[in-house]
Amino acid sequence: MGRQVCSLFLPSHIESDMNTPDEILLRIYNAFPSSHFEITCADSHSVVLTQFISPHKEIRVQDSVTTLINAALYASVVMECQRNLEPVVKSMTVNFFSRPTLDRDLVAKSHLIYSGNAFITGEVKVYSKGSSCVLAHAVATFSIPPLAVFGRVLDVSNYI
Repeated sequence: MGRQVCSLFLPSHIESDMNTPDEILLRIYNAFPSSHFEITCADSHSVVLTQFISPHKEIRVQDSVTTLINAALYASVVMECQRNLEPVVKSMTVNFFSRPTLDRDLVAKSHLIYSGNAFITGEVKVYSKGSSCVLAHAVATFSIPPLAVFGRVLDVSNYI
């Protein structure tokens, strides 16, 4: 297996202001193109994300819940990073408590527990819309690639 090398330059968009919910939603759609989400609430450390469930579409519940968990944590991490680098999941633990009802949308409430230079850890709880019963709980750690020095090729294999 070859080494993973990422060529990064330091364009002005890397040091942009905090990402808006619309920008985050666009990044989520690019990362999870087959899912339909809405950001209900967002700040620098937490995100509430709703996944719309189509009653006419056959879904696999664990896949939908896991995708929502990943997307909600991804959104929280991207809001925290405030730069256009792609975070990579290092580890994720998911506990499923009960099955969601298929006639309600799913809601994920995520927040960050730890934010460092190389890693960010967050947790998320998933609910059926309008219910207070937790369907799933997850904790994940994301690796954040370091910024590159202008013009240098950066080896990020140690961070992935």
